[in-house]
Amino acid sequence: MTNAWLEQLIESDRLYFEWGARRDVIEHATIAWMPEFRHLAGAAVVHRVRAGDVSQPSKWIAAVESALGDRGIALGRIYLDHESVALEATLEAAGWARRREIAVLAGIVGSRSALRNVRLVRIDDEQWDEKTRLHRECGEMPDGYDPDGDAYVEMERCREAAGPLRFYLAETRDHVVGTVGLALIGGLLRLKNLLVRPADRARGLGHAIVEEALAIASEVRAERAGCFAIEGRARSLYEDCGFRSIGCQIEWSKPLEASR
Repeated sequence: MTNAWLEQLIESDRLYFEWGARRDVIEHATIAWMPEFRHLAGAAVVHRVRAGDVSQPSKWIAAVESALGDRGIALGRIYLDHESVALEATLEAAGWARRREIAVLAGIVGSRSALRNVRLVRIDDEQWDEKTRLHRECGEMPDGYDPDGDAYVEMERCREAAGPLRFYLAETRDHVVGTVGLALIGGLLRLKNLLVRPADRARGLGHAIVEEALAIASEVRAERAGCFAIEGRARSLYEDCGFRSIGCQIEWSKPLEASR
């Protein structure tokens, strides 16, 4: 069953990148990209890679780089959900950087956060500006890349309009302390792009947001909640909230010279 949940988590990531995006099929893969946000790392990925069919890794990588450059994409990102020794060795030799994203999963218990003054409020049309201000303060975005908070939030808004993803503000009595996206996909409640305001970090608010998300998962009758986390503080946050590691996916990235 663990493998089934891992596959569902991986598929939820594929769907996230495809909501509101163009999907261009290339050899052994798909490019999901949003032309209007092509300068953002989060707006373009190469995924659904059939790594086992790539018989000439160097030639395939060159074709991927050319296809991304032709679309004006400045940062190439390739997601591999299965190991491929030959392809990964060739990616490394070609200057691509490897990042391991840990798949974490939690059961649903329906408990609310002990920090009762934190609540998740669904963002309406008037609250997107508040989310934008939050991202401006943070500088680095949840994906660890994009510093352009205004464009990043517009991209998120487009993804929400195109799929089941819904964004929330995390509020205390005084102010907004963070944000998170939630998407119910089958029996999985997918958490996406959790962010805590820098001035409010190290106060347990990240844990409170995750616990509130788990309570929402119970309310919508999800069977599990899950996401991908980078090694370090992000992974520890989820594990402290009862999530456990069930596998990983590998992201490869490389700055490119855009052709346009």
